[in-house]
Amino acid sequence: RCNTPRVKQLITFGAQHMGIADIPACVGTDVILCKQMAQLLGRGAYLPGVRDVSIQAQYFKSPTAKEAYLASNIFLPDINNERATKNATYRSNMISLERLVLIKFEYDFVVVPNDSSWFAYYPWGNLSRKNILPMNQTEGYLNDWIGLRTLDAANKIVFKTCPAMHMKFSMKYFHDEVLVPYLMPPQ
Repeated sequence: RCNTPRVKQLITFGAQHMGIADIPACVGTDVILCKQMAQLLGRGAYLPGVRDVSIQAQYFKSPTAKEAYLASNIFLPDINNERATKNATYRSNMISLERLVLIKFEYDFVVVPNDSSWFAYYPWGNLSRKNILPMNQTEGYLNDWIGLRTLDAANKIVFKTCPAMHMKFSMKYFHDEVLVPYLMPPQ
């Protein structure tokens, strides 16, 4: 949304770019109760009394409730240009980046699925981790709604995995994998 002053590179750490859709304690399970809880959470997250006061609800994207998500989620469908009317400024700002660095936490049980940090997500109608679509197979990428396909074609996207839990990276990791390669001037 913001590009004044112009953003040259964007580095994200465990960001829920495509949303969250599962209950942390249920990660990696096929327990029916967990799936039912996720579906119930999906319905509640879009209610005005919940979505207007809960940041987490604004990132909730139920793969089994597309219409409710698009109609009632007040943040994520907008910022990802998923609604019928697209905001050209969002795409323009993204494609003006010189580099987009997406850092996914390998053991992330907060952002579920952690693949959301790489703009990957469940297909509509499916809540199985086995079927997560990589970024380049998502509708937003294929239609270039926020410029991901354009950035990718120009080799401006870097995918990194941090061997840690959500936001539990070491200073050594930050120094070696983020600060030196992306934030320090070349020597």
